[in-house]
Amino acid sequence: MSKPEDDQVELAMPVAVSFVASEVPRLTDTNGILLGQWSIGFCSCFSSIFPNCCMAFWCPCISSGQTMARIGSSGMTYMVLYGVLYLFSAGFATSSISIWTMWLSLSGGDAINSGGSWSAYFQPCLVVLAAIVLTVARGTVRARFEIPGNGFGDCLCSCCCSCCVIAQMATHVEAYTPGQCDFHFKDTLPAYKA
Repeated sequence: MSKPEDDQVELAMPVAVSFVASEVPRLTDTNGILLGQWSIGFCSCFSSIFPNCCMAFWCPCISSGQTMARIGSSGMTYMVLYGVLYLFSAGFATSSISIWTMWLSLSGGDAINSGGSWSAYFQPCLVVLAAIVLTVARGTVRARFEIPGNGFGDCLCSCCCSCCVIAQMATHVEAYTPGQCDFHFKDTLPAYKA
């Protein structure tokens, strides 16, 4: 049984069709700030080394205060609270290292069995409190701009790289002027839905 040649179907010829690819529009609020996602990635603080990356690394309390003031939270409270925790934590870490080094040299290396000082127990508490303050700040920014995520992710980011968290939040809320190192707070944005 063979088919007659008249029943064969002709193959269609390919035709070029013009197609304009368009991006999905990014949702922004009335101030032009992106909603629903971070404006830069977690480790993208190097996109604006001066002043954002430098401020987040050298003056994290000021940068976090500027960010929180920009969204209507008490920027001064965040700045002072995070600053005190940051400075005491750095101070205790420095003094602990110098005291530990001195203790090892005086004890002949047998300091491992000693009880340790109160600062060895107090300093980690300061680090944890600073991470909690930063976690709350990141959660507040996420909630205001409807960015998906959860407290666990905020805590993990705050513990792993606090500078990246501060720089990401500052860039998102436009808390700094690119190319200018300002220590004052920018104007507060109009209120957002809670």
